[in-house]
Amino acid sequence: MAATVTYGYPTAGGTTVAPTTAVMATQTVLAATVQFGDADTTATITHNWGLSTTENTSLFPLVSMVLSSTPTTAIPITLGVLGTNTVTVLKSSATGSAGTVTVNLMKPHSILGYIS
Repeated sequence: MAATVTYGYPTAGGTTVAPTTAVMATQTVLAATVQFGDADTTATITHNWGLSTTENTSLFPLVSMVLSSTPTTAIPITLGVLGTNTVTVLKSSATGSAGTVTVNLMKPHSILGYIS
């Protein structure tokens, strides 16, 4: 089952609709929260950056994940697939594993010394 992704930046916040390609063309950061239920195993975060194959194989976007609420059952929440327009977050299904994760994505930028 899929978790609920709520986008916080660069949108006004509180929406489950991903920012458009036009909005993300001028942004280098995306912030979202992922609410997992016990049975949820997958969350797909759409960043709409249209990264190149080179950027994607260089492991972009950079991803930071922090638990916002602690599940009653300790279970790993891991990064799945880095895509050219999406990032997948994975969790095992288990009783007591529900929780919230804050996810920040960062796009490659020339100030990082990386030019695609």
